[in-house]
Amino acid sequence: MTAPIMEDGFSRQVIADRAASLFKELCSLQAKVREDSIHDTRVASRRMRTALEAFKDLFPARRWKALYDRVKQITRLLGKTREATVDLSLLQELAAGDMAENLCREYLQERFDRKLRKGLRRVKKKLRLIDAEALQAQMVSLVGELPATIESGGSTTRRPSARSRLPRRDFLQPDLFDLSTPPWERAFRVLGELASRILSFQAGDDFGRATDLQLHELRIAAKKLRYAMEIFDPIWPAGLKKEIRLARALQDAGGHYHDWCVLRDRIQKEIGRLTQQETQHLAFQMGRLLEQFEGRRVALRKKFLPALSRLQKSLHALLQQAPQPVAPRVRTKRSPQPALPDQT
Repeated sequence: MTAPIMEDGFSRQVIADRAASLFKELCSLQAKVREDSIHDTRVASRRMRTALEAFKDLFPARRWKALYDRVKQITRLLGKTREATVDLSLLQELAAGDMAENLCREYLQERFDRKLRKGLRRVKKKLRLIDAEALQAQMVSLVGELPATIESGGSTTRRPSARSRLPRRDFLQPDLFDLSTPPWERAFRVLGELASRILSFQAGDDFGRATDLQLHELRIAAKKLRYAMEIFDPIWPAGLKKEIRLARALQDAGGHYHDWCVLRDRIQKEIGRLTQQETQHLAFQMGRLLEQFEGRRVALRKKFLPALSRLQKSLHALLQQAPQPVAPRVRTKRSPQPALPDQT
C-alpha cells in the first residue's frame, strides 16, 4: 500500500524540483545565451516564485524574501529581451503591403534588432554577475531539511557547509498547517485564492469596458493559477489536467493580445518621435502600418472572452465539488537547525 503524501515531504519535494529546474536552466543560459534558453530560464524562475508563494508561511520571512527577490531579479532581467524578440516576430506576421509600408516595416525591424542586440549584451553582462552555485545553496538552505542532494542536469550538488548556517533564532517558523497532515488543505486554500481573481471578473459586464491593463492583469492571474495547479495536480483527488489546459488557453490568448498592444504602443511612440524630428512622411506611412496593428489587436481581443468563460465555468465546478478544509490552528514552533555536510 502506498504511503500517504504528507505536507512536509510534499513541500520539500516541490521546492527541490523547482530549484533544480531553475539551477539547470540558469547554468545552461550562462553557458550560451540563446532565445530558447532565455525563455526556459524565465519560465523556471516564475515556477520557482509560484512554489515559494504557495509555501511562504513555512519559511522565515527574511530568508524567504531574500531568495524570492533574487529569483524575481532573474525574471525581470530576461523580460526586456523577450519583448524585443516578440516585437520582431510580430512584425514578420504582418502581410506584405505596398512599398511604403514595407519600408516602414524594415525600418522598425532594424530599430528593434538593434534594441535586441543591446539587450542581449546587457543580459550577458548581468548573467556573469549571478552566482548560480550560491543561489542554489540559498534555495537548499531555505528549506533546511531537503534531501541530502539536489540533482541538476546530471550533476549532484551537496548542501552548503555548516559554516553558512544561520543562527538558530532565524528558524522560527509560523506554521499555518500541521506538517504531518496531507497537503490537501493548502492546495484548496492556495488555488481558491488564485482562482478568486479570475472568478471575480464578470465576463459579460466587465469585459467590454476592460482596459488593456486590466486584461493583462487577468492574464497574469491565469498564469499564476496555472503554475500553482501544476504544483497541486499530483495530490488533487481527480487531478487538474483540464483546468491547467484551460488556464494555459487563457494565458496564451491574453499573451498574444498583450504582445500586439505593447507593439502598438511602441509604434505610437515611434510616430511621435519621428514627428518631432520633422520626418512627417515617414510618420504618416507609419500611421498606415499602425492600422494593421490595431486591426490585429481587435481580432485577438475577441478570442480572449471565450477562453475566460470556459476557465471560469470549470473553476466554479472545481471549487464547488471540493470539500471545505478544516481551519488549522495557528501555532509557532522552533525547528531544529539541520546539520549540513560540508560542500565539496
